[in-house]
Amino acid sequence: MKVVYFAFSMVVSLCAVLCCPEEDIFNGDVYIANTQDDVSIVDNVNYINLGDTIYISTKINNEHITINETTFFIDDYISEEYPINTSLALFKLNPYGNIENVSLNNDAISVIIGSTELIQDINNAYLSVKLIKEEQFYVNIFGITPLETGTYFIGSSYYQYNNGLIEIYSSNDVGTVQINTTLLNANENGLYQFEVN
Repeated sequence: MKVVYFAFSMVVSLCAVLCCPEEDIFNGDVYIANTQDDVSIVDNVNYINLGDTIYISTKINNEHITINETTFFIDDYISEEYPINTSLALFKLNPYGNIENVSLNNDAISVIIGSTELIQDINNAYLSVKLIKEEQFYVNIFGITPLETGTYFIGSSYYQYNNGLIEIYSSNDVGTVQINTTLLNANENGLYQFEVN
């Protein structure tokens, strides 16, 4: 039995050395801050007509304080590969009373500040929202033009899994920052509801 245990221990140790080279182990800082209402609907619009555009604004401070009262600056954790960004999505109430993801096309997206890219994956469509720096803030403003009438919602593309919080994050070789924020005037699920007539 000792021989089997020794052999097993050697295999596990060898695997750890070969599969996890030291340079691949992440040792950077990780900072998480909680804020509120950094994402909002411009002019707090609740009703639009078919063909109109609803605008979403994201504006966060460069400086944040973690729950452990450590101060960090987003500037220190930005990289070209991983800029400060979040993911949002458009949802619609279906005829059965369920909220479902809405597929969009690029013509339905209007970018005002920053960069917003439509991502179509197998399960749903979402918007990759990249913020740019303006003075001491990181900002993005974009619009969505719904393609049909109905009851719509805007929120985190993962609202079902993160209590409706919107996670804004960035990373570089020094470390990672994540700002957990909310959508101003959202419902209990973190979704902003509006009607298209």
